[in-house]
Amino acid sequence: MVVAGLASGTAQGTLPWSWYSDPEVLRRERERIFGHGWQYAGPAEESPAPSGRTERWGPLVFANTDAEARPLAEMLGPIPGHLAAAGVDVDLLRFRRRSEFELACNWKIAVENYLECYHCSVAHPGFSAVVDVSPDAYRLETDELTSSQFGPTKTGEGPVEGQFHWVWPTTKIYVLPGPPNLAAGPVTPLRPERSSGWLDYFFPEEVSDAEVEELLAFDDQVGLEDRSLVESVQAGVSSGLLDTGRLLPESERLLAHFQRLVREALA
Repeated sequence: MVVAGLASGTAQGTLPWSWYSDPEVLRRERERIFGHGWQYAGPAEESPAPSGRTERWGPLVFANTDAEARPLAEMLGPIPGHLAAAGVDVDLLRFRRRSEFELACNWKIAVENYLECYHCSVAHPGFSAVVDVSPDAYRLETDELTSSQFGPTKTGEGPVEGQFHWVWPTTKIYVLPGPPNLAAGPVTPLRPERSSGWLDYFFPEEVSDAEVEELLAFDDQVGLEDRSLVESVQAGVSSGLLDTGRLLPESERLLAHFQRLVREALA
């Protein structure tokens, strides 16, 4: 049941594994989480006007069905400032490509995989060759409804470090090392053990098609590696062998932040 485990979790305990496969949990999530938060809807120049309330940040359009929701700027928190400090002017970005995906995993597993990078050195060799993922260099930050990861480049090439932001409940906003760029996209539950989403990629007009394709090939490879990870995690939690797990205090603290928000929304 949805309420099982809400009061029993500790600061470093995971959500009950049943929450990743229970249809009743997903029903409650659709009502309590997806019916209230700001969701990335698409690029301004490409997307039809979504229903409900909309707000724009640079080329990104966000939608919310809750007329009483807080302004988007409050939800984004420090993220616009982080991008500006890295030299990314969102007003100069133009939509270049969309990449769609479907995953055999619960939407929360997809988000949680994005929110930690202690697996990166082993699971993402190409990424780790470019981005310094060592604990001393890779920074983690949380705000009220956002979290951020910062990875300096090892090569020193390009004006931008890696920044990987998340906005409650499912929007990823990130910058890859290299020329000015921005990727944004949501994860959407299809069924308890299946989710879908897309990523939109933005660049200034002066970034060449060759540079765009090189960066997107890099990101596509990371996505393929992540697919095998999240789908194997789903298989594990669906086995029913364990009820809950534990989170690492530092390297998984963004997961703890996310899971706390889920608990609060469903309580």
